[in-house]
Amino acid sequence: MKKVLFLSLILLIIGCNNKLKIDSETVWVNYLKNFGDSAKINNVKTIRYTCEYVNNGKIDGTSEVILKDDSKIFITFKSPEMEIITKFDGQNFVRHINNKIAEVPIKDQISLKRMCDFFHEVHYKKHGFKVELIGLDTINNIEVYKVKYFLKDMISYYYINTTNYNVVKIESEYGEFWPIEIKEIEGIRYFSKYKSVDSYATIFTNILSMEINPEVNDSIFK
Repeated sequence: MKKVLFLSLILLIIGCNNKLKIDSETVWVNYLKNFGDSAKINNVKTIRYTCEYVNNGKIDGTSEVILKDDSKIFITFKSPEMEIITKFDGQNFVRHINNKIAEVPIKDQISLKRMCDFFHEVHYKKHGFKVELIGLDTINNIEVYKVKYFLKDMISYYYINTTNYNVVKIESEYGEFWPIEIKEIEGIRYFSKYKSVDSYATIFTNILSMEINPEVNDSIFK
């Protein structure tokens, strides 16, 4: 009996060590496979989607988002109190709040530029980002790899399920991102429902519609 327990302990230790020996690139590549066919993803030039934001069971607002060529963005946010239109033509930002010109804070600009590429993580090398496996952790009884995703002072931490490589949580300076639901369109998967947590609120975002490569005139970004 003692021999069986001893062997079981040895096998457990070996199993844990094997997981720790996995390299950062392997963890990240396996995680990216969850997005779908890479060839189809690389063929995506334009995305248009609509979503709603739910806070304490009530809809706080809705958005229409258009992303094009990894460099242009058009967002219309509507709530009972305001309408915010934000545009980026690849070089300049323009924002109107209730039809009045407004400044786009640097923090927002950085976040929006990253958002321009809907598949930023898939194209991470193109954007100069790196990945580093920090170690193992446990979230909600799920064993996860903790991966640092970074570029200079821009750092996020991805907690990736060690079994199926689904992301359990993402931490960044903006707060926490918790995926809830995944849908698929044209062989490409995306988070159709997720929770965002920061020091101000907990918001649930529901993607209501998604279009891949719709026809969009560049004039809307100016």
